[in-house]
Amino acid sequence: MSREISPDLAVRDLTADEIEQLTLADGPNGVLQDHHLEMLERWLDSSFRFPGTQMRFGLDGVVGLVPVVGDIATTGMSAIFVADAYKIGARKHIIAKMIANVGVDFAVGLIPVVGDLFDFAFKSNTKNLLLLKEERRLLAEALRENIETAG
Repeated sequence: MSREISPDLAVRDLTADEIEQLTLADGPNGVLQDHHLEMLERWLDSSFRFPGTQMRFGLDGVVGLVPVVGDIATTGMSAIFVADAYKIGARKHIIAKMIANVGVDFAVGLIPVVGDLFDFAFKSNTKNLLLLKEERRLLAEALRENIETAG
């Protein structure tokens, strides 16, 4: 798989030892570190559990109960995943898919009652984190290929 990578990912003066130590997790830096993105996703989509069930929900569902303001606030937090994808140079169709996830969550969340129930079920941040992780993995592979062909 050959993939062009952005200039900020160009390999400059890496030693052979540094190249050997690269892992698939190595790649472009985003807005937040991976563990911060995972923590944000957990807080927004799955930090709480309905008692007696396996159903999980997060602050997106809770804050979304506040009409309009809650949906705007959680949409702003969800935009961090999209900003991260943009910063690392994710493919345009991945960014579009992430924006669509956030947009659907926001638009349906505005509908009284139905939107509130939807906020508890539709995990846009979980979906976007999975897309982002896969994109980072692909970019890291492209970086490794670039290093190997340059070396």
